[in-house]
Amino acid sequence: AARRAIEEILDTGRFARGRVVAVADGAGVRMVVHVAQRRLIQSMRLALHGAPIDRDELLREADLAEGGEVLGIDMASYRARMERYLARRGFPTAAATIESRETDDPARVLMIIDVAPGGARIVQRRSFYVVDPDGTASPSTRALTPVLDGYRVAVGDRADEEALDAADAAMNLRLRALGYQRASLSHDLV
Repeated sequence: AARRAIEEILDTGRFARGRVVAVADGAGVRMVVHVAQRRLIQSMRLALHGAPIDRDELLREADLAEGGEVLGIDMASYRARMERYLARRGFPTAAATIESRETDDPARVLMIIDVAPGGARIVQRRSFYVVDPDGTASPSTRALTPVLDGYRVAVGDRADEEALDAADAAMNLRLRALGYQRASLSHDLV
């Protein structure tokens, strides 16, 4: 009976999720159906306050899109995904607020997203450590200094994890091209 009740409600297309709770009621049981209303995003307004972040990437990370489905009970998870994305892109104190507003159509909402990026994490110093396969410091650090100076993320740049990953990959290719076949460069933010 509970399964049929949920299926019947979800088949209307007006609700995205549902669950049934059985509650003792005298000599019997009362079924209570909890549902989350399905809403479609009619349009979105997004304020980034000048942060150099790609709007589409941020919305994709949060799993939000015009015409897409949104659930009020998931607002905290949308916000958390945005803030994690912003932290990876060099804004560790970013805060996002998300509101939904009713439209003329009860099945559609207007999403208002405001991102306060906070201060960017900036690379203040770079240090490269060349280590031999046995874990000891290598004397070849000086020989590699001109090559490592070409690392794509410089002092003063935003500590963007995606940019750092790309810089690591590019430097690894360059090192291999120079004959360091077993070289592996990675970064760590301290």
